[in-house]
Amino acid sequence: MAAAMDSPAHPVEELGITRLSKTCGHIFCRKDIMTWVTTNHRTCPTCRTPLLTEPDNRPIEDITDAEVSQTLGMIEQLLQSHLEELRVIRENARRPRAERGVGPEPVGDGGQRGGDEDDSEWVDLNLDGISTPELAPPEGPPPNPQTRERSRSPPQEYHGMYS
Repeated sequence: MAAAMDSPAHPVEELGITRLSKTCGHIFCRKDIMTWVTTNHRTCPTCRTPLLTEPDNRPIEDITDAEVSQTLGMIEQLLQSHLEELRVIRENARRPRAERGVGPEPVGDGGQRGGDEDDSEWVDLNLDGISTPELAPPEGPPPNPQTRERSRSPPQEYHGMYS
């Protein structure tokens, strides 16, 4: 079974085994580990690492001002980080496309959005300067799904457990 576990063609989920805990990383047969857990065991059978951590259910009166300040400080830092990322994205979206290195400005929008609309909310997610080629529409009319015949191409190889 060790050779099968090392094979990229056989994901762990398809072998009937499971990783019990992200902490220890030990792998067990699903049937055996279910027996272990349902008989009131709460640790890994190999290393005895607890499977579940106890939540911090202290009364709110026991939480110190220092803990509250520390948590608020971490939240404020995270908020500032996200606001800075948003500011950079907005600035890049307002710069002309040629200046960003993503190609010429579009000729028109075909009247879909209205001519006087502010473009500040339209964000170009291709901020790294790499432009992707546009795909040409298929030739001819679009296929009708009700009259479309099944493809006569050979069956595709399955890249799962039995490949």
